Amino acid sequence: MMQAGSLLSSLSVFPHWKSGSASWRRPWSVEENELRDRISHADPASFQKALADETARRVDDFLAGIKAYRAHPYRRALEPMPEIWRRGNGYVGVAAKNATRIPPGHPEGYLEAFGNIYREAFRAIAAEVAGKRLPRDLDFPTIADGVEGMQFIETAVRSAKLGARWVKFPQ
Repeated sequence: MMQAGSLLSSLSVFPHWKSGSASWRRPWSVEENELRDRISHADPASFQKALADETARRVDDFLAGIKAYRAHPYRRALEPMPEIWRRGNGYVGVAAKNATRIPPGHPEGYLEAFGNIYREAFRAIAAEVAGKRLPRDLDFPTIADGVEGMQFIETAVRSAKLGARWVKFPQ
C-alpha cells in the first residue's frame, strides 16, 4: 500500500504530462481551451501547489478505497460465538450460586426450589430473632405473591371456560 502511495504521489511523473493532451490528439473543446489559457497565465508555484494538493487528495482517496475493501464484510473475521450461561458455574454471580445446590447439567426441581425458600425464610427468621433488620437480598414469596398466584390461576380457569378468550388480570 505504501508503494502505491509513493508512486502515485511522486511529482517526478508530472514532467511527462506537460503537453496536457491525450495521445490521440482530438480537437480541444471551448472549455478545454479556456482552462489551458487560465493555466498558462497562472503563477507556476501556485499551480504546482494546487496540483500537488489534488494529487495528495486523490492518493488519499485511493488508499481509503483499499482500506475499505480490506474491511469488507466478506473479508472480516467472525464475531465470537455467544456464551451460554448455565447455573452452577462460577461466572453467574453470587445470587445464582447461592440458589444452586447441584452441579451444572443436572435438573434442579421441586425439592431444590423448596430448599431455596426454606433457606431464605430461615435467614429472615434468624434476623428477626437477633433483633436485626431483614436482609435486603431476601428471595422468597410473600403472602401478596401467593394471592397474586391464586388470582392468576382463577383468571386462567375463567379464560378456559370462555373458550380461551382473553380475560383481564385483576389489579
